[in-house]
Amino acid sequence: MGLLPDLTITIQAPPPLPPLRIGEIGILGGGPFDPHRGPDHASGTGADIGLFRTDGRNLGGDYHGLNYDQATTQQFLNLLDDDPDVVDYYFNDPDITGSKLKRVAGHNNHIHVNFRPCTP
Repeated sequence: MGLLPDLTITIQAPPPLPPLRIGEIGILGGGPFDPHRGPDHASGTGADIGLFRTDGRNLGGDYHGLNYDQATTQQFLNLLDDDPDVVDYYFNDPDITGSKLKRVAGHNNHIHVNFRPCTP
């Protein structure tokens, strides 16, 4: 993928964010990646990021949950907006804003990030 290490360096800039929970990126060699639709997971240019939690635990949840950390999520998405390697991202919390934000069904419990393809 190549771009995730660059993103990791970016988000460690002050103020530091909690560790990321990076989920589905794609499969070796590309191809269909059920149940994900669209070319981004299949090509390795999309990644799913778990939501930040106020209790700091590395557990799932959605934006309706009591432990969902909306402030840290907004801070992270602001960094994505500033990153030229991020094409767009999907997330459904209606109180979150972003210049690259798209609302797409199925994105209440994670942030899907689409990156520009890496160049060799």
